Formats: sequence, C-alpha cells, structure tokens
Amino acid sequence: MKLTTTVTKRDSAAEIEDFIATHSAYVDEVQVSGFTHFVHVSDHFGKEKIWDEFGLDRPDLKGKVKCFLPNFEMLVKPNGDICACCGAYTEGLVYGNVYQESLMDIWRGGRAEQLRTKICGGDLEELENCRVCPVRYKYDNIDNAVHNTRK
Repeated sequence: MKLTTTVTKRDSAAEIEDFIATHSAYVDEVQVSGFTHFVHVSDHFGKEKIWDEFGLDRPDLKGKVKCFLPNFEMLVKPNGDICACCGAYTEGLVYGNVYQESLMDIWRGGRAEQLRTKICGGDLEELENCRVCPVRYKYDNIDNAVHNTRK
C-alpha cells in the first residue's frame, strides 16, 4: 500500500520528514509529491488567479526533464485503459485497452513504445498530461518533485 501526500513551498523539510516518519509504519511506501494540481487548473481551465486565491506560489519549471516512469510502471483504469502513468487524465497517455487486447501486446505495442520514446526523450511539453506533472517542477523542500520512501 502506498500513501501519497502533496506539499507546497509552505511545508518545511522537517514537517515532511515528520509526515514520513509518522505514516511509514502503516504503509509499504510513502510518496511526497510537489503540488502542481493548480497548474492544470490555471493553464487548462483558464483559472490563472487560483494561486492567489489559495495563497500559493506557482512552482518554477526545471529545464528539460526526461521521465523514465513509463519504462517500468503503468496505470490500469477501471474501464480497461492502460496508461503510461497516474497522470493520465486524458486519452493522450493511453496505450490500449485490456478488454480489446492482451496486456503484454499493449505493453510491447507501437503506441506504448511511441509514448515511452517521447516521454523518456524529454518531449513532455508536447503531451497535455505531462505538462502538469510534478517531475517538471522545482521544489526547494524535497529533493525531487516526487520523493518515495519505501520499507
């Protein structure tokens, strides 16, 4: 079982470590992710003032980022869609559907390979889902935009 929390610049490193220490006894993994949900809200839905409304600073973008998550992880949605990662909120990261073909055929298929090549190559701006991914943003209070602690 994995527990995920989201942090902003307001959260101190000590608070984050305390969260991990408190909860790691109850789960297999604690994941701390940078807060980019409002990037999607502000950019995709045109709500640019959301940051001010909640008193948060928009995180800064890193330089070109390569993501290797699609090489070893996928998301299976209840409708059978197989996606590159948990950030797949549109059809843009869908590899295929297990109700239409086998999981192994999807994983080794052309659509999956095409998306993995694009994502691992750092073409994240081209993919709507990847534009708001925490991996693309800097956070001073965590080493990486997604920090995992496993038992």
